[in-house]
Amino acid sequence: MNRRGSGNGGADDRNQLRLGWEEGSSGSGESATAVAPLPPPASQPEPGQCAVPHLKWDFRESFPEPLPEAIDAGIISDEDAEPENIRAIHREQARALLATLRDQYFIGDARRRLFDPRTGRKANTPEDKERLQKQLLNEAQRLELWWQTLIDTYAQAFGEEAAEAFGTAIRARNAGIDIIVESESSTPPVFPKVEETPPPTAPVSEPKPPSIPAPKKPEVRRPPHPRTVTARFPVPRPLSAAVAAGNFGRDDNGRVIRPSAEEVRSITLHHSEKLIDLLEAIEQARHSCIPSEVGRLEELFRSAVAAYAEDFGQAAADQLAAFARRQACLRSSENGRGPHR
Repeated sequence: MNRRGSGNGGADDRNQLRLGWEEGSSGSGESATAVAPLPPPASQPEPGQCAVPHLKWDFRESFPEPLPEAIDAGIISDEDAEPENIRAIHREQARALLATLRDQYFIGDARRRLFDPRTGRKANTPEDKERLQKQLLNEAQRLELWWQTLIDTYAQAFGEEAAEAFGTAIRARNAGIDIIVESESSTPPVFPKVEETPPPTAPVSEPKPPSIPAPKKPEVRRPPHPRTVTARFPVPRPLSAAVAAGNFGRDDNGRVIRPSAEEVRSITLHHSEKLIDLLEAIEQARHSCIPSEVGRLEELFRSAVAAYAEDFGQAAADQLAAFARRQACLRSSENGRGPHR
């Protein structure tokens, strides 16, 4: 079976750490590193985390309902919207988020103490330290991108508010902090109506002659505002024309393949990594004052976005381009070359 975009969902980078959790974080949620990651102590809340989060759902016994538009778009099927299936979806998603979060803490500890997470050994020479720092930074950025990808994918099915609460709940669960579920707001009190004293009647005056209405000003048609593109990781439905053309491959019997949501997510993640790399190369070429190289790379970026639009539509391609620009900006901030978040 020939499928395009399958694999680990990321761009091939010889500096990327090939750790045991690469597939575990994004799929099964299990970590298979040589040195097991240690979660923070249960008694210590995580940085930026409220000691006792107050949320609408605890994501163990209570869950948000999927968005109606997500059901209409086929992101969540009617069968998946059943209560037991919603519980199973959250259990699997929480497992993937927890594994990614613990890997992030582990890589953060490795960056602070500067040791190789595959062996647990510290770098000795300055060259080894510099190389290890770069590899750990790339791995931290990859894990951050994967965390945001999981959250954005969840938001498409359950909404932004539920996605933000789910991320908070996972961080609290990893720190061993219980969640307080907010109760429904009570009915506001009803105050007795105060009868107002009617104003005194004014003396009846002579009726005025009708006035001629002023002419209305002509209505000025303003051009519509440009469509706002959300910089969120897209998981669109493939275009029927792209599927019929066999853009996603054919099976052993020659029938065209319609990729699943998980396969679309993998294709999009792989494509986003290429776009982010191109944006970083464009920024480096600008700093080096090489206009010809900037123009060539920008054309490659536009071509890559157009290729994605052929399979998933222009709206999804614009959203992916905005997502890639946001991630490139975050990486630039992490490296000290751009504005801080």
